Amino acid sequence: MAPKASIHSLPPEIKARIADLCRLQDRVFPRVFDALKERAREPTVRVYYSDDEDDSDHESCDDETDVFKMGPFSDRRAEDPHYPQSLVSLSCVSKEWRDVAVKILFRQVTAYQCSKPIFLFAIAPRYGHLVQDLDLEFWPFDCSISNILASLAYLSRVRKVALPAIAAVSDLLVGTASGGNFPVEFACPAYVAGALQRVTLHAETVSLKRHDLRNTLSIVRGTNLRTLNVTPTREDLPALFSAILACPNLRTLNITTPPSERSMFKNSRSLPNLFHPTLRRLDISDLSGGKGLYDFIGHFASSLEELEVYLYTEPRVNAVPPDPGRINLPRLQRLKITGGLATTAPLVQHISPHTFPALQTCTWGISRLIGQEVQSAFAAQVADIIGHQRDQQAGRAVPLRLTINVPFDQVAVGSSLEALGIGIGIEQGGSGLGVGFAHPEPIDLGPIDLPDLILTPKLCRADDSEVSELGKVVRGSLDRIRNLADQAIAVGDRFQISRIAHALQEGEWLCVEREC
Repeated sequence: MAPKASIHSLPPEIKARIADLCRLQDRVFPRVFDALKERAREPTVRVYYSDDEDDSDHESCDDETDVFKMGPFSDRRAEDPHYPQSLVSLSCVSKEWRDVAVKILFRQVTAYQCSKPIFLFAIAPRYGHLVQDLDLEFWPFDCSISNILASLAYLSRVRKVALPAIAAVSDLLVGTASGGNFPVEFACPAYVAGALQRVTLHAETVSLKRHDLRNTLSIVRGTNLRTLNVTPTREDLPALFSAILACPNLRTLNITTPPSERSMFKNSRSLPNLFHPTLRRLDISDLSGGKGLYDFIGHFASSLEELEVYLYTEPRVNAVPPDPGRINLPRLQRLKITGGLATTAPLVQHISPHTFPALQTCTWGISRLIGQEVQSAFAAQVADIIGHQRDQQAGRAVPLRLTINVPFDQVAVGSSLEALGIGIGIEQGGSGLGVGFAHPEPIDLGPIDLPDLILTPKLCRADDSEVSELGKVVRGSLDRIRNLADQAIAVGDRFQISRIAHALQEGEWLCVEREC
């Protein structure tokens, strides 16, 4: 006799996939529920009926308590942070399922979770080695700083960590220890730095806040670090270079300039030369105006293979775009430059077999402010720059693929290019340049495809003229319930079929009333 199929007999990889889907459901369900509520929150007309029908009062209704008093919209469990999630419920099924679920349940941990006594005394000693993603960037004021720092000793395999400012944590610790006659060294920055540094020893990705960055950079050390994300000020750049050299296997550096910083890179020429053999990718989002930016990038010329630059400058009179100067990147293979036409054009025009001899792809994203230029003039300028590039790229061993990202001006730019004899998707004969448009990015329209019509409170209050329309919606709802029941029966899901039966109880009472 064949053994009876059971969910407990599934292979470990299938169980892990089930647990992962539970985690996904926990993340998506609140968004789905909110989307359904937004659809239900349509402008409605609420009618108050009195004993005298002629005295009925019609007024607009936007009272959520009244609108959502029926059906699933009255269920507030999804809004309760203490409501047990699917993954937590799965971990309570059995010891075997607990062992499967905890590997995902504790994969990502925040500072707030680390501050709880149960995490320090029960979870961290037993499951701390499962934590891979640790977010310590934001510390709630009401959390226990000492619990967080103490629990870090158990998190021995963190791969991705976001660190807070050392000085801010030290100040919070001093505040909690005041009046307790504790030794001052347990609240000093050195103690905090030592506790935070423990979780960076095996980290492959580290993200740092901009406040007190120079001190926090001092604890970023190690051979495991591959990606460093920072938001430095001008004064932090020397410390940033020192930290980079202390990470011999660093491959990616992401820099975002603070919005309040102006001309952050203007003194870049005074920085020491930097030779880092493994650094391959540099991403910079510059909000400071761009002056000296390419001097800064030039310090990484010896190893850089991928460069992504986002330039943002406020539209102002006499704004000076960043000048590439004499920058040469001999190993650069992929370049992406995004921003306004005036700020990005100098770097695109600077591309040649001499300056970027190994360049294979360039993506040029151009934003155009409404009213900034007439569309035809804007398209003509873009086409002229590309025409200049066609002449510049002659003699390339490998053709350069130039991708243009102009979401709202693609037709106009395409026409201007054709007028210059530049075909889209066709290598320009002998020039070493191929031009194309970027594919549109997918648009997130919501967590899932919701039904076209759902039983919103507004639809449930139909008048005589809407009876047939509401009947169509009811039949659609019944069809979805039938499909759900068929699936539950097919897999023997007793829990799901019980939920369906419970939901249909009120409808059964309607049948009883009708028969009576």
